[in-house]
Amino acid sequence: MDDFEKAIFFSFDQTGAVDAQLKAQARAYCEQAKQSPTIWQACLEKFRVSQYAEVQFWCLQALEEITRQRYRSLDPQERQFIRSSLLAAMCNYDVDEQKPGSLGSRTTFVKNKLAQIIVILISIDYPSEWPSVFLEMLNHLSKGAVVVDMFCRVLNTLDEEVISLDFLRTSEEIAAATRIKDAMRQQCITQIVGAWYNLAVMYRVQMPYLTCSILETMHRYVAWIDIGLVANDSIVPLLFELLVSQTELSVLRGAAADCLLAIVSKRMETTSKLALLQKLHIGQACSRITETQEPEFALKLTALLTGLATEILECSKKMDFHPNSSQTTAATNAVTLMLDEVLPSVFYFMQHGDEDMSSTTFQFLSNYVARMKSGLECNGKQAAHVAQILEVIRNRMLYDPSSKDSLDGPDKEGQEEEEKLLEFRKDLFGLFRSIHRVAPDITRSFVRSTLLTALGNSETSFENVEAAIALLHLLGERVLEYDMLDEKGLLVEMVRTLLSNTVPCHSHRVVSLSYLETITRFVRYVQLHPEYIPSVLAAFLDCRGLRHPNPSVSSRASYLFMRLVKVLRAQLVPYVEDILQGLESTLSAITSKGSDGKGDADDRCYAYEAAGLLIGMEDIVEEQQLKYVTALLVPLCAQVDAILSCEAYRGDLVGPPGVVINLQQVILAISHMSKGFGEQLITNSRPSIGNLFKQTLDVILRILVIFPKNKVLRSRVISFLHRMVDVLGSAVFPVLPVAIQQLLNDCEPKDLADFILLINQLVNKFKLGMSNILQEVFPAVVGRVLTLLPKDGFPEGSGTNTETNRGIHQRWVLKRQGIFIIVVLYFLGRLAAGTPTDSHSERVQTGQQVDKTATPFATSPEVRELQELHRCFFTFLHVVTSNDLSLVLITPQSRHWLQDISQLILEAACHHKDVLVRKICVQIFTKLISDWCAGSTVEEKVPGFRRFVIERFASECCVYSVLQTSFDLRDANTFTTKYLSHEILYSPLPVEMTDEVKSVWPNVKDANIVGLLQFSLFGEIVTAQKTLYEKCGEEFWMHLATKLLPAVHCPPNLAEQYCLHIQTSGPKDLKAFYKPFIEKLRPQQNGSLANR
Repeated sequence: MDDFEKAIFFSFDQTGAVDAQLKAQARAYCEQAKQSPTIWQACLEKFRVSQYAEVQFWCLQALEEITRQRYRSLDPQERQFIRSSLLAAMCNYDVDEQKPGSLGSRTTFVKNKLAQIIVILISIDYPSEWPSVFLEMLNHLSKGAVVVDMFCRVLNTLDEEVISLDFLRTSEEIAAATRIKDAMRQQCITQIVGAWYNLAVMYRVQMPYLTCSILETMHRYVAWIDIGLVANDSIVPLLFELLVSQTELSVLRGAAADCLLAIVSKRMETTSKLALLQKLHIGQACSRITETQEPEFALKLTALLTGLATEILECSKKMDFHPNSSQTTAATNAVTLMLDEVLPSVFYFMQHGDEDMSSTTFQFLSNYVARMKSGLECNGKQAAHVAQILEVIRNRMLYDPSSKDSLDGPDKEGQEEEEKLLEFRKDLFGLFRSIHRVAPDITRSFVRSTLLTALGNSETSFENVEAAIALLHLLGERVLEYDMLDEKGLLVEMVRTLLSNTVPCHSHRVVSLSYLETITRFVRYVQLHPEYIPSVLAAFLDCRGLRHPNPSVSSRASYLFMRLVKVLRAQLVPYVEDILQGLESTLSAITSKGSDGKGDADDRCYAYEAAGLLIGMEDIVEEQQLKYVTALLVPLCAQVDAILSCEAYRGDLVGPPGVVINLQQVILAISHMSKGFGEQLITNSRPSIGNLFKQTLDVILRILVIFPKNKVLRSRVISFLHRMVDVLGSAVFPVLPVAIQQLLNDCEPKDLADFILLINQLVNKFKLGMSNILQEVFPAVVGRVLTLLPKDGFPEGSGTNTETNRGIHQRWVLKRQGIFIIVVLYFLGRLAAGTPTDSHSERVQTGQQVDKTATPFATSPEVRELQELHRCFFTFLHVVTSNDLSLVLITPQSRHWLQDISQLILEAACHHKDVLVRKICVQIFTKLISDWCAGSTVEEKVPGFRRFVIERFASECCVYSVLQTSFDLRDANTFTTKYLSHEILYSPLPVEMTDEVKSVWPNVKDANIVGLLQFSLFGEIVTAQKTLYEKCGEEFWMHLATKLLPAVHCPPNLAEQYCLHIQTSGPKDLKAFYKPFIEKLRPQQNGSLANR
């Protein structure tokens, strides 16, 4: 080993045996050597003579850099020498595998690097300067397996690095690939294909792995060579012989399958493709070899069969049939025959193969069903095929029988198995739904048969029972009223069978869950057939449901039982006593001291809601109802009272964790129970029930006194107050002053935002009835808000008052597609208007926040809480003003805050990133102008306010902010939702849109609901100006004409038109004028707005 070789060895060392300094010196030496103009000569010689793989690889690596960087600058003779030397290294040197330094003895990574450099030279010089490269390689193939192996490596690398379009290529790379392919087609591809055949036959027995390499190379090239070169009487029989032979290695059979798949998948004219597929008879050949195959070969065979079936289907779709012609009949018969040949094998692998095999066939089956949906009738053999697909779906959706105990727990292994299967079922169920739409009768008959088989034998395994019930549950997704009324229908028969029979393995967790979900889905049938009510109740109330030993089943059963009670409520009156007795142990366990208060316990609180729905009906006799309510509420209140009276907790302002959890569960339980009672019943019809709830409220509010520092309990109490406002109505007034005072003590931003939501609900519900309370609480709320909000605004980057962030926010919102964006806009719009959402959203009732700041640019939790408080405060002001309570802003206790409030609203109206906030701020000003401003001859109600809105609001919000180019009049976030009715929200048909909504609708494409009714920020600004003129008259338009419009360089004639519209036009006409007015003014600004 000379010094050069030693340097290479030291530079490659990964063992740590070489000193770091010496290794660095060696690397520097090698890098310096690469800079020599003649290094390529030394590398070629050293590669030829060296016996060390590291030296050989380094030399090839250096040659690769030279060919990529300096090759084109070399003399033609030098380039020729490099090409011939490398080709000689591939073909002419000693190929004896046992001799050190020979080509045969070289390592795989050296061979691959050599092939890579030769391909680089081909991509540069072929065919212009190196036209003979492939012919020379072909001439040397007779030297033996080593050269054949290198020949395959070169062709494979040429495909990967240059030709294949599976990788992203530049236009130059595509041009080079085209040049090489064209030249090979003209010069040598026929000889190469012939060599592949001869070599495969030669080495098939003695070197099957080399034959695999040859076939792998062949299948790469089929896509762009003449199909006749491979789909002929020589190569195809060889491939079939290898494919079906039981004596060949599975890898060789798999390589043959790959070649046949490449032939089948080759792009061709449809008629020619159909003729080729008919000639091959692959389906017929493969039908004999589907069983007992090695996994690797089975996967290849699956891909071949699926590819063939897909191509047949594509031919049937693309064929231009001519009605009543012989061509039509022949083509149809050919497609049908070939599908009949291949589909049994496809079904076999879908049913018996692993997930990789079945996923390979899944897309074809989906396409096959979709093709049926597009027009082919489902009868005859197609019906048989559909039945087979359904059988495949059923078998593939089964749980692993060996995981029975793991799934029943479930333990970690069971959870993984369940998650894996549930994910796999998503595709299976999608296919099942498609089949049901195409062939409903076949699908229902299949499910009926499956269900009868599962329920008809008490020894049926848990996985088969669960699958049968799950398929019935799936059928219930699109149940129509007609289906439930059709007593002779298959669906009704199946539901009746499920309700009437004992379910095998019912105690198993997955079976219990599937059964309860299915019964709940078909509750309408139970409603129509009340004779099944006792058996359904028993299923929910015994160890199959609420008393199931597995917490996940009992908690889910609680929720499903609540849903069932909602539907059957009136029919359950005779069973109330029995139901409450059945619920007794469940209800007591929920609020027991040992309850962990986590997910399952929270879900089990739905059992309290079910109880409340039952005993909250007016159909129940008042005395009996009072007895039931007392039995539920009094123990819970006593439990809370005992905790709050315990001396051991005195002085602990947060409370022990176990006690806190217990109190949370009690509050949540009572909240859920109260949902069964209406305000009319409690306050008017049966006030004794109301008294019980008022007493309960008094007890719960004591929690704020005993544990004032516990934020979780505080949130629960606020949630409870939301519920009591709905249930007790004005009866909550006596407790509000104390509760409000306690809630305002030591509150942080999130606490204050929760409190404001509660006040908003109270004001919306009681309106002027809240006047006295609001006058007391308003100064405290405003003072605390202004203290908490940062004096200099929010920090940059937090997604607040910057034009950039506003633009990003709006673009982000535009990406929200479909029904989700509409529902979100609807919710926020209603919230911004200070109106509780339909049915008083659970999130609002429980005091949870709608995180409108959860965008990609929100920062720390503290900043997000302040941003939420910022929004909530504007919502609060909007609720106050829109309910005719604006006088609370100017009471003696609040007047000194008015200037700060006005400035804050103005800043938000002009610059807040959230257009909804800007909109409600403009609405606040519009309402205040209407309430406080009168004619100039009338004494001002609020001195200075008229001047403020004329000089500041009219200028900064109504003109300057709209002139900003970031204010996009066509933006989908600017044109937001005013209101979406329940009918529009759930209508499957498009709703007529206004022109402005139509202009922005492409940004919210793919939505299923077309119900955005335009109520834009721009329209609010126009309305505000009209209100300003109506209330301030000449003073306002004189300010426009003499100060504001000249300041924005408005031409006199345009200013005159605007002032005239302000005076004479209605809001709609004024808005129509104002938009082009602003568009004409924008070019006049020349950046002057940036300085305002």
